Amino acid sequence: MLKFDKKSFIIDGKRKFLISGDFPFFRVPKNDLKRRLQLFYETGANMVSTYVPWEIIERNEGVFDFGGAQTDFEFFLETCREVGFKVLVRPGPYQYSEMACDGLPEWLLHHDEILAKNVNGATYCKTAVSYNHPYFLEKAEIYLKKVCEILVKYKDIVDCVQLDNEAVGVQIWRGSLDYSREGNGIGVKGGAYVSFLNDKYKDVSVLNDKYKTNFNSFEEVDPSVCDKAPGKWEFSHDYLEFNGLQLTRYFVTLQNIFDQCGLKCLTCHNAADPFLLPLFYEASKNLDNCFIGFDDYYNLSPFWATMKPEQTMIFRTQRGADILRDYGYPAAVLEFQSGNITPIIPMTETDVYNYAMLHVATGIKGINYYIMSGGPNFEGTGATADVYDFSAPISAEGKLRPSFNGIKKVNEFLRSHEWLVESERAYSVQIGCSLNLLRGDNGYPTNSDLITRKGFATALACSEYASKFTLLSKLDEKKPLLLLGTHFRDEDAPFVREFAEKGGKIALFGTLPESLKSIFGNIETEKYDGFNRRMTAWGKSLYNMVCNCEITVCPKDYSVAVTGYNGELLGVEKGNLKYFSFTPNTVSFDQAEFFEKLLADFGAEPAVKSSDRTVWTTLVKTNEKAGVFVINLFNRDAETTLEINVGDKIVEKKVRVKANTVSFVEAE
Repeated sequence: MLKFDKKSFIIDGKRKFLISGDFPFFRVPKNDLKRRLQLFYETGANMVSTYVPWEIIERNEGVFDFGGAQTDFEFFLETCREVGFKVLVRPGPYQYSEMACDGLPEWLLHHDEILAKNVNGATYCKTAVSYNHPYFLEKAEIYLKKVCEILVKYKDIVDCVQLDNEAVGVQIWRGSLDYSREGNGIGVKGGAYVSFLNDKYKDVSVLNDKYKTNFNSFEEVDPSVCDKAPGKWEFSHDYLEFNGLQLTRYFVTLQNIFDQCGLKCLTCHNAADPFLLPLFYEASKNLDNCFIGFDDYYNLSPFWATMKPEQTMIFRTQRGADILRDYGYPAAVLEFQSGNITPIIPMTETDVYNYAMLHVATGIKGINYYIMSGGPNFEGTGATADVYDFSAPISAEGKLRPSFNGIKKVNEFLRSHEWLVESERAYSVQIGCSLNLLRGDNGYPTNSDLITRKGFATALACSEYASKFTLLSKLDEKKPLLLLGTHFRDEDAPFVREFAEKGGKIALFGTLPESLKSIFGNIETEKYDGFNRRMTAWGKSLYNMVCNCEITVCPKDYSVAVTGYNGELLGVEKGNLKYFSFTPNTVSFDQAEFFEKLLADFGAEPAVKSSDRTVWTTLVKTNEKAGVFVINLFNRDAETTLEINVGDKIVEKKVRVKANTVSFVEAE
């Protein structure tokens, strides 16, 4: 039986890494299924997953096919039981999986009324539905109950059922969140959106003041009007919150269907990528017996920016893992790239291994390789090819590719380092994340580079201090906080004030929000153009920071920390507070040295010091053991000396790391 807590997954009563792989039962040939499953089982895997596409099961409305050559779902489950696998079943309603209708039956999509609408009420995609539309849910329930008739026979191996697939993805990728009036109860007395606004504002005049609109009632509130109003951002933020509640309502509806059918196992959902996790905040607070993970791909096309795993990819994974921990879940990647839809970009043994090790280094405790093997598409349902091969570790013809050895090596590493499942990634400092800004104005984050690649995270990766992305509602006053003024909303101020009142240490960069002046005092700034000009920070030169303003008024109890090229005041400090009128732009090591001085002043605890700053590390610990992931994804060998802080002492290790390698060193 599969369970979980914040630390890890618990499989049959023991903490274990969840090691799974996707075998789409409707593609993998039945006559070779058992052999392919056994190959994966022998690597140390403990679970497999499969979609159950509505698109092929109910090709004609009311006619369900579970007995054909490519639809014999029970044969798949029987074979999994025989091999010894537990199963994660992904019945939808959506599957995507490069299917012509994204997994939905074509006949259903002829009902235009169920399709998602943009803010102006127009249909924008023929496969994007409004999740809570009554007709869609009515038909989905009939289908899912048919699937459950089979699943209840295999409750001994069906350990988890996924609720839909990459929810919201099909909507925002194709243009918009869903503003369907019927699906969301917009303009209807007692409707979901009207009730949400009523609960939030009580009086429509309060909403009008915030949105700068002139509605007479909550029933009159029209998203197309709000979207053009001066208070558009406030409306957008509210609608994203409402969208999160609607997703929760949808997931609960699906859970209830499974429960009514006698299938009371664990459920899960997969955000389409780490950046979409903030859209599931409401679900994380309100769903029982469910965990959320994310999908992670670094290349699915020759036109993507990267062709292989690279050093800075760790930040997107780390942010995803950190948000999941803030939600109370073990970090899991429910679709982990182990192949590629385009054969133009081969996935090598080294690629799979390094990409997986990067994830384990950030604290990932569950991986579901997508896909492990494929085969022919059901006739007429393929969106990319007649044969869905995906350059998978086991080819559509059943041959092993070099990437299979990469997976084998990863699984062997996890089995031989079982203690890592109990470990937590050590961190020295928190990078503050505003939930509202992470959600952006249509579901994708704003300003994220300033806290990741361009800003805090890269500088800290080159330093001896380790970072954690932390939602501002989840701050730990024992760890210093780095905060970006432009990545902050006034509604976040109570969290930061409480953090400061408890003795938390704050370094604020860029704009000083009015709502934080109760903490920092009457500091005033004026516009200043000092980009790429030399600064002096604590007596040392500092370059490449982005400075748009200088400090013109400052309380007398602050001391000078940073000055500009012509003596401008750019940074001040007192006690637990530091304010800098610039933002990081990490392109050299002097920024890493700047943060080392800042955090040393705050008394932060170092993690690992690497003599070669281009060799990055993550430190993981239990009460008894510690180890370091050593990351060198450049095309050259490197040597470095690591000074590892294991708590009661510093352990020194001299390490030689090969080019394009993520390795692991135990701190003994």
